[in-house]
Amino acid sequence: MHTYPQHPLDLKFKPALGSEDYFLSESNRAAVTHLRGWPTWPHRACLLWGPEASGKTHLIHLWQKLIKAHLIEASQLKKADVQEQAISPQALALDGIEAVPSELLLLQLMNIAKENNAPILMTARVSPSHLPFRLPDLTSRLKGLVSLEILPPDDELITMLLVKLFHDQQLTLSAPLIDYILPRAQRTYGFIHALVDKLRQLSLSSRRQPTIPMTKTALEQLDAQENNLLA
Repeated sequence: MHTYPQHPLDLKFKPALGSEDYFLSESNRAAVTHLRGWPTWPHRACLLWGPEASGKTHLIHLWQKLIKAHLIEASQLKKADVQEQAISPQALALDGIEAVPSELLLLQLMNIAKENNAPILMTARVSPSHLPFRLPDLTSRLKGLVSLEILPPDDELITMLLVKLFHDQQLTLSAPLIDYILPRAQRTYGFIHALVDKLRQLSLSSRRQPTIPMTKTALEQLDAQENNLLA
């Protein structure tokens, strides 16, 4: 029998990022299919977008490993990265471009990649037309790229996400619990992650695995938090 420590440690487990940990459904199948066909991309560039926790970072890591691209966290983009690309062009994976510190550096990086026919995959939380950029040449280039949207999760994907997230957090997930969650959970990736995190907290504090009553409490607490934000 599993025993809990006297003082539970609130440890957040690192999500698994292997290809076997990414799940396909109608919500993301089109995006994944297009990523697999990267050699045929027009302009050898693509923007993958979707809400927080929708799997963009997971996908860009898989693509980066597939073609051995140079992975850059967009918020950490530096002049040295642009200079390196100019000297030694290579495939690029740029995660979270809305956080890039310099629009000009991003445009220069894209231009160098285009000049050298180097494939580049970028991710963002919003579509190209809603990115917070002011540089006309950059906004024009981004709007001209292939744009892949990750759609809201369907029941199939929510179920697979629950299985994965419960496993990552070392929580026990039963079929009745899935049946209880599906008609009650918001259809967003962020909400599913928040629900599992709330259940992790409740499980630690009660020293019990998640139950339907515990899940009811978690859903009510999340709803109350959202209502407070809107108040």
